[in-house]
Amino acid sequence: MLSYGSPHFNFYLRKKSKNDQTIFLHTATTLGLRKGFHCVIDDFIKADIPNSKLICVGQVQHGERYWNDFARSITDPRIEIKPFIESNTEEYRNILENAHYFFYPSLSEGQPGTALEAMASGCVPILTESAGIDFYPFKKYHCGIDGQNILREAQRVYGEVYHEKQLRVQELVQRKYNIEAFKDQVRRVIHDDMG
Repeated sequence: MLSYGSPHFNFYLRKKSKNDQTIFLHTATTLGLRKGFHCVIDDFIKADIPNSKLICVGQVQHGERYWNDFARSITDPRIEIKPFIESNTEEYRNILENAHYFFYPSLSEGQPGTALEAMASGCVPILTESAGIDFYPFKKYHCGIDGQNILREAQRVYGEVYHEKQLRVQELVQRKYNIEAFKDQVRRVIHDDMG
């Protein structure tokens, strides 16, 4: 597996503060089954975390009435669903800068650019094994009771402990998930194959 990166990731080395409210973020091009949209909503609601917010960004899976009805049925005031936002906009950058955790229970993936962008901005990831990023600060996410417990545990992390997790995520992205590291991996694979 080649860990890829993007030339447009911005690395925010400033310290994020995490005080009273914990903001979980779920961004995907399309909100639907494959990206774990149902698990995101269900586990966030069932975790019943005080002083928390969930922001979902993406186009609700089009052409499927179920997902449109599901999105409209969400009435919890702590959950905000935003339409797809271009990643090069100030609105998107502000969302990333204010979020504490990137919650992405994907069922199948390569390595999602949205996860890497969030990690580059200091969002600590909560990921399934299927997300294609081998990094689990709270252990691998599974939908249900275990997932709800991970969300509760994440909410309880504050201060320097949170900042250490944030810096570890940013360091990982800078070292492993960047375009130069990707180019080096490709060169090594080609060289080894021809070798």
